[in-house]
Amino acid sequence: PPGGLETSGRRKLPRGLAMLNGATTTNHLFVADWNNNRVMVFDVSSITDGENAVYVIGQSSFTTATQGTTASTFKNPVGLAIYDNSATTSTPNTMLFVADSNNYRVPVFDTSAISTGMSAFVVLGQQNLTSAATSINTTTLYGGPQMIAVDSTYLYVSSYNANRVMIFDISGTSNSGAVTGEAAVNVLGQSSFTSSGQATTQSGLSVPYGIGVTPTRLYVGDWSDYRIMIYDL
Repeated sequence: PPGGLETSGRRKLPRGLAMLNGATTTNHLFVADWNNNRVMVFDVSSITDGENAVYVIGQSSFTTATQGTTASTFKNPVGLAIYDNSATTSTPNTMLFVADSNNYRVPVFDTSAISTGMSAFVVLGQQNLTSAATSINTTTLYGGPQMIAVDSTYLYVSSYNANRVMIFDISGTSNSGAVTGEAAVNVLGQSSFTSSGQATTQSGLSVPYGIGVTPTRLYVGDWSDYRIMIYDL
């Protein structure tokens, strides 16, 4: 039925998008398929109407939609971001970050080799790949991560029910290293890592959602305040 679970061609409540088109990588489009608890991967080297996905992440096949809290499953993924340095180095490092909203975490996948049902190798927001803690502190993504963005050094995560943006240093994250459970280095929208109140001020946020980054600025869609906040980096 329209809107329901289909195989490799259709999604149910698609949310975030991310594109991998580095100098040494295939052109892949990643689509967060929220209600089917998966990320669909399309080869967009050439595009045809209604084309099928080539891989699915978060499920073992294109015909399942099971929720889970493991290295290879999601619970309502939303935002996606790609880290890709393949254009600037002879030893490229490409990673997919997924805002796994109702698991309160961001699992990280090595996209140098993509396969259906692949496992994350790192998770941020939790101490391991099988937990979904909801406490509020420097290491957790209390309130559920929504949209995310990356630059060469940091991961920015909007946590809309906590009215804050968490910033993680990902410069040490590599396809051979691990930073699971690391603490955020900064928080925006709150005066501390243990507060979560709404505020319509120059430093406060009220249900932040969309997020984007350039080399010099961070843009945050402050949903309930009907504004876009712009931060110098």
